[in-house]
Amino acid sequence: ASMVWGIDKNAFSIEFAKECFTREKNGFYYSSQVTFDEIDLMNDSRTFMAFDVVVAIEVIEHVWDVHGFLNQLKRFTKRDKQGNPLQPWPTEFFISTPNRNNQKIRKDRPENPFHVRELTAQEFKGLLTKHFESVELMNDKGESVADDAADQVIFAKCSVPK
Repeated sequence: ASMVWGIDKNAFSIEFAKECFTREKNGFYYSSQVTFDEIDLMNDSRTFMAFDVVVAIEVIEHVWDVHGFLNQLKRFTKRDKQGNPLQPWPTEFFISTPNRNNQKIRKDRPENPFHVRELTAQEFKGLLTKHFESVELMNDKGESVADDAADQVIFAKCSVPK
């Protein structure tokens, strides 16, 4: 990637990411294109640059206002001069969440006290199709899966925000 920008509202998470991914200039993995910033996306009204790829891995299950969160993510969409999502190379969004269809995940309530919800693959796809024209569910290997998949974590590749 020519530029990677990691954001989180948790200062500890940002410091951890900087420790893991920032290297000295002559270090083996040095990249000036990797940046991390503490930002509460839900409460920040600034205009941000657009990206080819937006990733939200294991985030949505922690957010009370999922529709507001998805609307905030869509702010990073590449757009044409009329404000429409850029075609034919739209921004791709990769979003993941635990899959309540999996036998290892409790059915009555989230086991993780920081999760406000855990969705089935069907519920996850239903939520995302309210926000994106194209939604494809995948397993952790990037292979397409059916809406009733029982993989422990479900990934969605989404594009063309509504």
